[in-house]
Amino acid sequence: MPTAAIRLALRLSPSDKALVTHAAKLQGVPVSVFMRNAVLREAERVIAALQVVPNGSARR
Repeated sequence: MPTAAIRLALRLSPSDKALVTHAAKLQGVPVSVFMRNAVLREAERVIAALQVVPNGSARR
């Protein structure tokens, strides 16, 4: 059974939208794919940077 996708919306200034669109075109992917990849990459980076280690302190 396929997993349903959830829509996420955000607001960008025209210049930010142009920047994102340009970057997506350079990678040859739709803007939605570019944004999803960027958001997931950043989420993983943040989680890894703040991951709690066994002694209870955050890893930095």
